[in-house]
Amino acid sequence: NITYLPYFVSTVVLVGMINLFFSYNGLANNIGALFGAEPQMFLMKDSLFDDLYVWSGVWQATGYNAVVFIAALAGVSPDLHEAATIDGASPLQQTFSVTIPMLQHTTYFVLMMLIISSFQTFDLIYLMTKGGPGRATLTLSQYIYDQGFSYFNVGRASAAALVLFVIVAGLTMLQKKFEKNDF
Repeated sequence: NITYLPYFVSTVVLVGMINLFFSYNGLANNIGALFGAEPQMFLMKDSLFDDLYVWSGVWQATGYNAVVFIAALAGVSPDLHEAATIDGASPLQQTFSVTIPMLQHTTYFVLMMLIISSFQTFDLIYLMTKGGPGRATLTLSQYIYDQGFSYFNVGRASAAALVLFVIVAGLTMLQKKFEKNDF
């Protein structure tokens, strides 16, 4: 399935695919040229890159998150749906009254994991733009890497890494707190 592909292949391969599609001579510009559109520098314009990055991230995470939700759906007891049917609930009412509440913990888990991973984003942006254009796509992880390995400013890199650790640890503790409280 094409939605699982980015999860199982290396990020380097994913970026290679994105470059094939969205480079100046890529598939997107070639298709656009058939309809008379001007070629775009998708990876060099802030506004175009933002959308491209977000959708590539969504594509990369969809397969894993789908497996998590399918597993959670398998854990929803058929007895609950049967009871709702006996009570006269329509399939739509069952979705909102039974299925979605039973997926509440899974949804929260997936959202927290996505938020935490967004703070740790490095490889996709580094391979696509190295923080450009004009440092517009610079992330905290990229900043840590640049300070430590490009400028050899280990103190600044360590301080930024500590900030990243505090953010991720805080989000993880928040997730644990909500899991224990059962919402």
